Amino acid sequence: MERYSHIKGKMQREIVLLKAKPCAWSICTFCDYIEDNSTCLEEMIAINHTVLDQITEEYGILEVIDSASIFELPQETLERIKQIIQAKHIHTLFIESHWLYYQHSQEIKKFFWY
Repeated sequence: MERYSHIKGKMQREIVLLKAKPCAWSICTFCDYIEDNSTCLEEMIAINHTVLDQITEEYGILEVIDSASIFELPQETLERIKQIIQAKHIHTLFIESHWLYYQHSQEIKKFFWY
């Protein structure tokens, strides 16, 4: 499975597919991300850090998708993303989140940018 790639053309960016805990919703019949989530913290962290280590500062834009929502990623992975944003001069971050978390959008923004 490819977990790191570049989107070229319009809105060029780096994109990573990370491994997360099962989605809080976990009942969407159309979602095949469910097959990629995990309950093993060590596995998630190891895979995610390997993927995140591939990020360059080529575009300054990063898109993070995962097998659930940004809120289901391990804290260690969130911390690593934050470090990369600072070290690689990422100015734009795209993330995914289930609508259940809409009230937490400002929290995650503050976490990454403040």
